[in-house]
Amino acid sequence: MQKESLTYFRTQMEARLAKKPEIAKLMVPSFSVGCRRLTPGPGFLEALTEDNVDYIQAKIAKVNPNGIELSDGRQVDIDVLVCATGFQTSAPPPFPVVGLNNLTLASRFSPFAESYLSIAVDGFPNLFMMLGPNSAIGSGSLTMMIESMGDYVVKCIRKMQKEDIRSMTVKAEAVADFSEYIDAYFQKTVYLDECRR
Repeated sequence: MQKESLTYFRTQMEARLAKKPEIAKLMVPSFSVGCRRLTPGPGFLEALTEDNVDYIQAKIAKVNPNGIELSDGRQVDIDVLVCATGFQTSAPPPFPVVGLNNLTLASRFSPFAESYLSIAVDGFPNLFMMLGPNSAIGSGSLTMMIESMGDYVVKCIRKMQKEDIRSMTVKAEAVADFSEYIDAYFQKTVYLDECRR
């Protein structure tokens, strides 16, 4: 089913890019279904094939008053530059979050982010996250997952209120156990595929 789906999506994308097949060679992904979004949203590929659209692969070397200078030396005059470069899913917040012993979340997440159930991090009392490390899903309901995380956090807060608990933090062993679990889990998924291309 995975192979059939991959063939189907490739065929559909190539058909939508038929007017400029050279773009298909660059854009049609090689990764397995479910690794990332299945195909670009409706109308995106068709927009790339319009006569007034150039698909440029060269990197931007410099932004200047008239537009952009490309790494191959070409100047492209533009009216508007929109930066949509993606996002870092495992990055700590852009503001300092300091836990016990002056440990920052940025340093705790180095060299990679770890958490317990994608909700809490050891050494950070009363810090609960929504959509923390390893929480994103490839398919299914993100809303249901967020609601489940919210329910878990509310249970923790209620326990703290009822039992007059001043602070709550997850144990380092629980974070390590969860990391071990997800490392084993992901071995059987498409997420080990090269999902960038």
